[in-house]
Amino acid sequence: MHSAHELYGGQFQAEVAAFGDLDDDGLQDAVVLITHQADRDEYVQYLVAYLFNGETFQSVATRNVGGRFLDAARAHVQGIADGEILVELESLTGDAACCARRRTAFALQGGQLVEVDDPGAPGLERTSGAETPSPG
Repeated sequence: MHSAHELYGGQFQAEVAAFGDLDDDGLQDAVVLITHQADRDEYVQYLVAYLFNGETFQSVATRNVGGRFLDAARAHVQGIADGEILVELESLTGDAACCARRRTAFALQGGQLVEVDDPGAPGLERTSGAETPSPG
């Protein structure tokens, strides 16, 4: 089996991790924001959701959320609240001099990370922090 680096080239970097209950089972699950940078100007950001079963974390869903050729140039994980992953998306404006930001949320539905319809709901305040993973 080839590693992701051998298959795709470039570099994978875990940017931020956040912990909270994604499946309403009372256990702290996790989400990691990973950036794949193929070269200096081309990159894609992925959210990877992990469920904790009491012993191990299992990757259950992945979603592209940011990158050079997507609607959002950059994604920033804010935390997990009420089973939803809080994310701030940064989009380039037409003149590329400034960025427009919008807050959204993703939830696990049918084994996929799906964008939530109403991310501005009052219950979506940050309840679990996002952390930069330690190297190694």
